Amino acid sequence: MLVYARNPRGVLHLNGFKIYGKETGREPCDIPFDLYNSCKDGLQDATYREGILNRLFAKHFPVVAFTYGELRYLPENTLDTIGPLIVDHYDTTWSHKKKVDQIKKRIADESPTA
Repeated sequence: MLVYARNPRGVLHLNGFKIYGKETGREPCDIPFDLYNSCKDGLQDATYREGILNRLFAKHFPVVAFTYGELRYLPENTLDTIGPLIVDHYDTTWSHKKKVDQIKKRIADESPTA
């Protein structure tokens, strides 16, 4: 899960992860989802952008920006553009919910483990 510390200029240390606030000018930190779920109050979702996605999945992504929670609001054409780059055997005939679920699952799989 890509996150910033809730305090915009602060630093948060969680289980060996150093998480900076958004206004520090540092990149967001990719942390395990179970750590995120246990410490949500001190964290803020960060935006997945093409540069981060390029590094995470080793593929070339178009210009795109979304948070993990915003995935369900992305239009079909955006999901159909990024989906095949993230999910193996992505099918454009899937329902919107299945597309979102498969992309979220793949992002979670690429997230570090505790």
